[in-house]
Amino acid sequence: MDTIEQIIELKKLGLRNSEIVSKLNVSRQYVSRICRSRGYGREPLPHISKNNDSNGKILLTTSAASRMLGVSIGTIRRWSDDGKLPCFRIEIGRKDRRFYQSDIEGLIKRVAINK
Repeated sequence: MDTIEQIIELKKLGLRNSEIVSKLNVSRQYVSRICRSRGYGREPLPHISKNNDSNGKILLTTSAASRMLGVSIGTIRRWSDDGKLPCFRIEIGRKDRRFYQSDIEGLIKRVAINK
């Protein structure tokens, strides 16, 4: 896989340009130029991926999931480690967690029903 394809794949996973730069060891300008040429401009909330995965679901970072649920990032990590909140890890770099927005919304509904 060449560098351009890697950049696009990482962008589809919801990584910010700065994260892509550090993972692939390329210049910030190069990543920005590739992303702009492929239609990935600046996003109002960089922690929420507007790109869908192959199933058409919206991907969220740990930070975005914590803001949606109103809990700390540590709580999100603990819930995912305990199996209370489904997640998957991206296979590049630090193996960060990604969450499906539908799973987060489902958790919010389940908690609201139990109150």
